[in-house]
Amino acid sequence: METKLLQLIKAYPSFIMMGFFLWIHSSMDVHSQEHKTGLVTAAKIFKNHRTGDEHPESHLRVEYPETFLRQQKLAGLAFIDPRAAVEQELLLAHSREHLEWIKTKALECQAPDVLRLYANDADMTLCQESYDVARYAAGGVLTAIDQLMKHKLRSAFSLVRPPGHHASHDQAMGFCFFNNVAIGVKYLLKNHPSIQRVLIVDWDIHHGNGTQSLVSSDPNIFFFSTHLAGIFPNTGEDRFQSKNVLNWPISPLKNMPAQVYQAFEALEQEMETFKPQFIFISAGFDAHKDDHLVDGGLALDDQDFARLTRVVKKIAHQYASDRIVSVLEGGYNPEAIAHGLFAHLKTLIED
Repeated sequence: METKLLQLIKAYPSFIMMGFFLWIHSSMDVHSQEHKTGLVTAAKIFKNHRTGDEHPESHLRVEYPETFLRQQKLAGLAFIDPRAAVEQELLLAHSREHLEWIKTKALECQAPDVLRLYANDADMTLCQESYDVARYAAGGVLTAIDQLMKHKLRSAFSLVRPPGHHASHDQAMGFCFFNNVAIGVKYLLKNHPSIQRVLIVDWDIHHGNGTQSLVSSDPNIFFFSTHLAGIFPNTGEDRFQSKNVLNWPISPLKNMPAQVYQAFEALEQEMETFKPQFIFISAGFDAHKDDHLVDGGLALDDQDFARLTRVVKKIAHQYASDRIVSVLEGGYNPEAIAHGLFAHLKTLIED
């Protein structure tokens, strides 16, 4: 005798098949949701950090790329609002005195005034809202981490400002107030004990001196930086400074992209031993050939950034369950940031 299920299939074959395909489609949608790349940003927040006329670290660094990327409608990209980091999260990388100094100087500003954080440092300017905006810059990285660790995203980019990789435990410098990546790494290791080894890849044109100072004493964090030799902050000149720090200064007198590729090949070899479980990228697009802070950057174009992204993705796929959080550092030509970032995101999204 035929079972009732078989009778139903014979009686309503098209209906049963439609249900089957809907189930398959639904399953695919869930899978694709889990593998989206996130863009954590909010230009409406980050424009409130005013640095003064002609200052290279302007709100356009976030506003223009965000507008551009929304227009591109890149399939697989999810836009996500950042949250603000709380004081205890900032204290993972910075002293309380550092936080209080920035907060106090911001409160001294009368809108729309812009003041110097330190009397003799024209790089470090701030306004009344700067302390709170900097909290969102750090919090944007924490937002991205939480999304990945909840398996809502495979990778994410934090399009935030002010940048962070020059900020040390108790010193702001080079446009950076809080070290967004270092805070993120320490937050990850504290709150997700399943993650024990973290790689930081810094491809900004400047050495990430603040990040190195905050993580180099921890053998569970590997710091890697490519940067132009002989420029601010004039650090990172020695390649192997310790077992978990690999600096690769780039000579301006030779083929600079080729030197960068050589550095990333060395990184791949190092990771065969270190085997990171999570990767951060300090993504400075001032290495782009069209950037003008250091004219011509490291001569990298959009496809170079895509190629570097593929190297990091390969490492992430081998050891880190594909987990990558990228964070905007330098980059002072908004159009170059937008196009370099588009190539980076498109590569993160692709299988």
